[in-house]
Amino acid sequence: MTVKLTTNLAARRPPALISVESPIAYQLAAEGLLEPVDDVCRAINAEGRLVDGFTLASFGAGKGTQFAVPLHHQACLLVVQQDIIDELALGNPAQWTWDGLANAARAISERKPGMAGYTMALGRNLCADYHITQLIWQAGGMTWDPSANFRTVFASDATVEAFDFIRRMFSYMPRSAVEFSFLQVVDQHVTGRTGMSAYWGRTMGRAAEEAKPIFDRMEYYLNPAHPRTGMRRSWTDINGWTIPRRDNPYIRETKEAVA
Repeated sequence: MTVKLTTNLAARRPPALISVESPIAYQLAAEGLLEPVDDVCRAINAEGRLVDGFTLASFGAGKGTQFAVPLHHQACLLVVQQDIIDELALGNPAQWTWDGLANAARAISERKPGMAGYTMALGRNLCADYHITQLIWQAGGMTWDPSANFRTVFASDATVEAFDFIRRMFSYMPRSAVEFSFLQVVDQHVTGRTGMSAYWGRTMGRAAEEAKPIFDRMEYYLNPAHPRTGMRRSWTDINGWTIPRRDNPYIRETKEAVA
């Protein structure tokens, strides 16, 4: 999606309205490519609709100007089969650090034949980007630089630490996780082939429809804390409506439609 969007912007053929996650909104706004939407947010009382902990700026703002209309947000969390956690006496996932997660994944993979201890996406796709990024954040790193127009950055000690942890966890994952994207992670959990996974709400919804015994024993937890920083950050998928400013003949109509 990002490649297609940037191509259309460069070709001066932007869509009238686009839904993007907050890092992309920040990047586009910093380049002067987005129309301010303070008026739209006021018209729909956007600030009054937010849950505690969020601000309008969370979705995309800069220098006191709002560039994104809040659309939705959901957190990528730790999904576990609670019956397996209890059976193996692995403790309370809400109190785990990265080490606790790794130890639990090892125990599941060793003591539950045919079942992976943990599943995440490691393919060359957006799901893997999300899963890896949240580990970098938990280790105290950043994936963009606010001082340089939110340029994407990865070179940091936190990135190395995140990938070292992924290498450790891979011992307890399906070998095919190196090709996994969204669907494969959900499949792995809903079909009972993993004791834990990283995902959003779709796993629970799909299990409720297709695998009631798994759904009944499924629990979601905040991500295990990084042992040094204590951070449990997730890719929260903070998504908003944004309006391209340049070469967009439908700005007025788009604002009226969103409002």
